[in-house]
Amino acid sequence: MSAGKIIGQLLLGIASIIVSHAFLIAVHDVGWFPDQQLAKALMASPELLQVDWFRWAMTAALAIAIWGVADYFLYRRHLVAGNSKPKVERKDEVSPTHAITQYLPSTAPAVLLKDGWVLNFNPAVLTGRKLISFNSDGKIGEGRNKNEWTWSMVGDELEIRRQNGDLQNRFRFDPHSTKFISTNHPDAKGIRDQFIFRDRADQRS
Repeated sequence: MSAGKIIGQLLLGIASIIVSHAFLIAVHDVGWFPDQQLAKALMASPELLQVDWFRWAMTAALAIAIWGVADYFLYRRHLVAGNSKPKVERKDEVSPTHAITQYLPSTAPAVLLKDGWVLNFNPAVLTGRKLISFNSDGKIGEGRNKNEWTWSMVGDELEIRRQNGDLQNRFRFDPHSTKFISTNHPDAKGIRDQFIFRDRADQRS
């Protein structure tokens, strides 16, 4: 419980005692003496001191009741309501898959998460290419290694990072050639001029 909450509870308790005492004074003014009636009901002939005890006991009981009601409406009602309501998925809460795919650029192919992509990781040699796939959890699937470890969309660019978190390469989609072409970002650790294209012999949609 925070210090502010403790101070609030103490002030609430003091206010409850004041309200209870004021209530007994008010009913005494209109000719009703519940403290004396209670004392006579429990004791044959109560003395003045005993009546005072009953008066303060009744004040304390009223204060506790008022404090409990006020505490419920000020604090605990919100806790009870929060614990009793079933968790409902908010419309603006999205699944991990949607959290990634919702940021795909409108010009990017809808089949980015499907098989059939090829990464040309070294355009200087004919063998410098491999199959690559993009899992919905942001990890590289097929073709994954320490250089191509995770992927994400940063704005309209496809970003691939290494296992240690370094930027491997960034790609921007070219709708005319249906390729992701490297932006040759100066911070990228990968080979320049890389590109990712669809394998025409293995385009599984």
